[in-house]
Amino acid sequence: MRLLGIEVRRAFARRLTKIVVMVALAGIIAAGVTVFFKSHRTTAFVGPSPQQQLDIRNEQIGNCMRGILPEGVGVAPGSSIPPIGTADRQSFCEKVVGQEQFGGFEDKRFHLTDIPDIFKHLSVWFAIIAWLLAASYIGAEWRTGMMGTLLTWEPRRVRVMVTKVIAAVFVTFVIVMVLQALLVGALYPAAAYRGSTAGTTEAFWRSFSYVGLRSGALAVLAAILGFAAGALGRNTAAGLGAGFVYLAVIEGGLLGGLIPSIRPWLIVGNAIVFVNNERNPDIRGRSPTQAVLLLVGYAVGLWLIATFVTKKRDVT
Repeated sequence: MRLLGIEVRRAFARRLTKIVVMVALAGIIAAGVTVFFKSHRTTAFVGPSPQQQLDIRNEQIGNCMRGILPEGVGVAPGSSIPPIGTADRQSFCEKVVGQEQFGGFEDKRFHLTDIPDIFKHLSVWFAIIAWLLAASYIGAEWRTGMMGTLLTWEPRRVRVMVTKVIAAVFVTFVIVMVLQALLVGALYPAAAYRGSTAGTTEAFWRSFSYVGLRSGALAVLAAILGFAAGALGRNTAAGLGAGFVYLAVIEGGLLGGLIPSIRPWLIVGNAIVFVNNERNPDIRGRSPTQAVLLLVGYAVGLWLIATFVTKKRDVT
């Protein structure tokens, strides 16, 4: 427990951790201020001006008189369109064109009930933050020689790897959950004073808390994967590079595009199913529970490989 406490404090004290947190806080503040001033309680009409609407109607009436009916206009069974050039045709065209709506009213209020969707989209960024912090945490240890020094004091490498991954997971989870809570606090004034909090019932907050926990859980899995990649490469850049090459190039560009049948086994697709808590037609045969179990298997499996390599490989 003493070693774990030391590792947790060191992880929180790292310069990169502080930089990431400060950047995230700046983004949260900026998001809260932007949404507050962009949210309005009144609705706004979106569409052409009255004069433009009149011009459009006159043009469509002229086209209708020449035989070009407005899009979507049909004729009821048993009836017919008056002949071109007749007064009945004029009345018919004015009636059908007059029923058309040009534009509509847009609700410019920020609704607090939109937060779950915002968090689902932000979960990928929280996962990236977790991967970055965890990969840097172990990668910097190897690069600076601190890992060698630690193994001199504590030669049981498996114990060291267990302690470090627990510390990385704990720190990233706490950071992600705190950032999510701060984001809710930053967006709440926009909904309370310039938007709408309608629909924020007890059931809503319960469902929303599950979204936040799933986002935090995904960050934990990303942290384990990033930690393992950094441990295998013994470098922060190696951990980050491996994640980018695999997720963006190999999985996103090659495997997912060229071999559709392999999509149910890919990380990104299963992460989407898990965070959204619903099945995805592109990821057939995967329920949210199956998706998270698969992701856990990948994370633990890669960490076990990294631990085995660390145990067998020379420190230098």
